[in-house]
Formats: sequence, structure tokens, C-alpha cells
Amino acid sequence: VLKGYLWDFNFNFLFMQINETDVVVYRHGLLQFKYLDRDEIVNAYKRQIPICGKVTEVIKGGLKVKYGSLYGFLPASEIESRSTYKLDSYIGKAFEMKVIDLRKQKNSFVLSRRAWLFDSLEIGQKVKGTVKSVKDFGVFVDLGGIDGLIHKTELAWKRIRHPSEVISIGDEVEVKVIKVNREDGKISLSLKQMKSDPWENIEEKYPISSTVQGVVVNIVDFGAFLQLEEGVEGLLHISEMSSADGGKSPINLLNEGDEVEVVVLEVSKNSKRISLSMKQTEENLLKLLLEKYSDKSKN
Repeated sequence: VLKGYLWDFNFNFLFMQINETDVVVYRHGLLQFKYLDRDEIVNAYKRQIPICGKVTEVIKGGLKVKYGSLYGFLPASEIESRSTYKLDSYIGKAFEMKVIDLRKQKNSFVLSRRAWLFDSLEIGQKVKGTVKSVKDFGVFVDLGGIDGLIHKTELAWKRIRHPSEVISIGDEVEVKVIKVNREDGKISLSLKQMKSDPWENIEEKYPISSTVQGVVVNIVDFGAFLQLEEGVEGLLHISEMSSADGGKSPINLLNEGDEVEVVVLEVSKNSKRISLSMKQTEENLLKLLLEKYSDKSKN
């Protein structure tokens, strides 16, 4: 004698649920069993779609996960992209996971949370995370079970010497996914691409012959680089420095942090280059003075 819960019926069928798994179908006096939870597991495995399971206990090598009336195995290596030591902290938590193996034993299967976290990421997707470490070459961000790297060049549009200038451990950030390598488990992120590229309409902002203000950010043998705005730098070549410099080295004429007024000589959006001149501002000033005194002499 089987006792269960009647949940639907029609002219030919009578559907009953026994315990949490078996659905009994009566048809013309025949008794049939259908394992719904197992069918869903097989379907998820074949279609590579996630299932949501709840961790019930720590077992040898990983975690025991309950899905409906069935139990699967989540290996410790498949929980996150990094090593996991405190397995007890996962008990009682529910996660979306992929079914990566169907075992020969009835109703036994292996899960991977790490695989689903990778599969759920798409290039161009915006995600939130927490900065967990800052290195010379960039920062690692915890995306909730998997880590991504923001390379130093992807932190800001402006020039930076070290990532710590713009970001700190514990910072909550929103970043863009720019690359996902599932084979080696690496994720590349960008913080600067959350803002528009300052070079997008550069010709309109800095037309040729216009006078602009810049801050000296780097001095080299052949000139100095001036920051016109965050992410936009121009080169003040040594030949375009003051006509009164007497051929001195740039290091003797300017200091980092100096504010300089310059004239835009050339702009290239494709190569992201702007040529500047300090000499031109002096020539323009001299021309204005000559015109001014010339007008006075005529009067």
C-alpha cells in the first residue's frame, strides 16, 4: 500500500506524489514511477544550464548539496576559483551550479559552482566586486567566488605610476569584463572603461591653434608631457619650449606639477597624440603687443 498526495488528475490519469520524489501515474490500472528531480538533473547536464542547490554538510573532499529530494557532490576545488579551507561556512547556503558529471550510481551527480560563475560572465558585462589585493601590475577583484584582474593600464585613463594611487584594498568597484579565458581560469577587467574615452571628441575639445592650460606630469630628454585633462596628455617638444631658454635641458626649465600655457599645434585621435608649443604663446603675445603699440603710434 502506497500513500501519497493527490495533486492532479484527468480522464485517463491520476497523479500522486509519494515522499518528495516519486510521482505515481495510474492509467488503466497500471502503476508507473517517474523521477522528476532526476529528470531535471539529466536535463541540466545535457543542456549545460544551472540548478540551484543547498549545501547541507561537509563530506570528504567537498560538500554535500541537496536538490529537491536528491543529493549531489560539490568538490572543494569546484566551489571557487581560489583554494577554499573553511568549508563549514558554506553549510546552509544555496548556490547556482552546473552539473558536470552524472555518476553510474542512481541519483548521484557532481556539481561545480566555479564553472557556472565563469560561464555566467560575458565580455562587455558590468559586474560589481571588492578589491582584495593591490600589486605593482594591477589589482585583483573578488567577484563573489571568482577573481578578476584589473591591469594597471585599465585602472584609469590618466597616467599612474602605481595602482595604489587610484584604488585601495576593500574598495567596492563596478567594472567591465573585457576578457574571459575559461581554459586557464583568468578574467580580465577594466575600471577605466566604465567612463567614456576622453579622446573620443578630442579634435573638438582641442582645436589646432587654440591656447590651453596643462600640468607637467613627466619630463624627458626631448621635452615634457603635459596633462590637459584626465587621460589626455600632450607633448611639449624641446624645440617648442621658450625661445629664451638658451637651449637648456627641459629638466632645467620645468618641474613636475608646473602649470603651463601652451598652443595646440597638432592633434591625432588615432595615435592619441597632441603636439604643444610654449614658444607659440610667446610669439602670439609679442604679436599682440606689437599690434597694440603700432595702433597707438598711428594715433
